[in-house]
Amino acid sequence: MTQYSDPTAPVADGMTGVTPVISDKTPQVGQTLTITKLDLWTPAPDRFTYQWYRGSTAIEGATFASYTVTAADKSAKLKVSVTGEKADYAPVTKTASTSSAVAAGVFTDKPVPSITGEAKVGLTVTVDEGAWVPTPDSFAYQWYRSGTAISGASARSYAIGTADAGKSLTVKVTAVKAGITSASTMSRAVLVQTDDSGDCGWPPSTSRGKTTISRPVVTNRSGPSVCPWWCRRSWVKVPTWWACRRPTRPAGSTSHCGTR
Repeated sequence: MTQYSDPTAPVADGMTGVTPVISDKTPQVGQTLTITKLDLWTPAPDRFTYQWYRGSTAIEGATFASYTVTAADKSAKLKVSVTGEKADYAPVTKTASTSSAVAAGVFTDKPVPSITGEAKVGLTVTVDEGAWVPTPDSFAYQWYRSGTAISGASARSYAIGTADAGKSLTVKVTAVKAGITSASTMSRAVLVQTDDSGDCGWPPSTSRGKTTISRPVVTNRSGPSVCPWWCRRSWVKVPTWWACRRPTRPAGSTSHCGTR
């Protein structure tokens, strides 16, 4: 005896799919791509399914309407297939592609690094790289003495030597990340004090016996060798002080430094 199953509804062929559009056809690493024109299908599908491809290879797990480009995609073209499904209609699949291969990304936030620690001969300073976006995989460093690269000074920290006394220190920080174009920023300069230069300022004139002196103070030190670079010439010994001419001051004026 012949048996028949219950009849099923016929599959309609009338659903029309519109080719989707990728939000940026010239993508770069780190960028998030989305799909548009999904609202133009008729009749409207009950659901969509997605699959992103790197070249002709399906990307594992990339089955959503948006996709964040990774370093693995660099130099490849991307495409996405969109399938619309609706009860009683045959599924329809449309594919969209990027017009160019994925380019290297860029750092969108490149902060100015800062040098931390006391800049003084015999001490060590360290660079604070700041918060880069996206987060780098690593950093490279180069320290400079008054604008000239210091040979071998390529670590995050730098031990200040006698050659740095009275000079400015800067450090260039280079951020490195896979798929991202490396970028560099330079710190602001710090001036290195000598080990015994003290803290110099311009206090009011002070009377010492019969000698009135207006001078930068160098605390707890003695002799001309401990004074700032601009206070190491035309020396005159006065009671408990060494007098010198400061080149930037008017001709004939005198400044003093020494120990209290």
